[in-house]
Amino acid sequence: MRCALGFGPGPRRPTASARRWRRRAPAHELLELDGDRLRKRAPIALDLNGIAKGYGADRLAETLRSFGIGAALVGIDGEMRAMGLRPDGAPWTIAVEAPDPDRRAPHPILALHDAAVATSGDYRH
Repeated sequence: MRCALGFGPGPRRPTASARRWRRRAPAHELLELDGDRLRKRAPIALDLNGIAKGYGADRLAETLRSFGIGAALVGIDGEMRAMGLRPDGAPWTIAVEAPDPDRRAPHPILALHDAAVATSGDYRH
């Protein structure tokens, strides 16, 4: 079964649900921030899955730090968090895959030192 945005097995074409989703107003147009209150101006559904993996990587880094580990590279499915440097003193390096569904090849190589990066793509699952 494919999800509304076309991820999963099967032919790559937008579903009726995805076409409806694209016509919706962006969340920032439907929400109003008033002090510490958030009000909705129209029916809306929020999906926080977009931040879940990054939040998990951040919590994992905090846990390692609480055990006295100051240098590590942690990742959850494309959400990477680098702490300190590698044992040889170099930054942690990660390769971002080129968005080509027919072959796996690195696009840029990123050097991370006390930094994080989030990657996403719909060309591989």
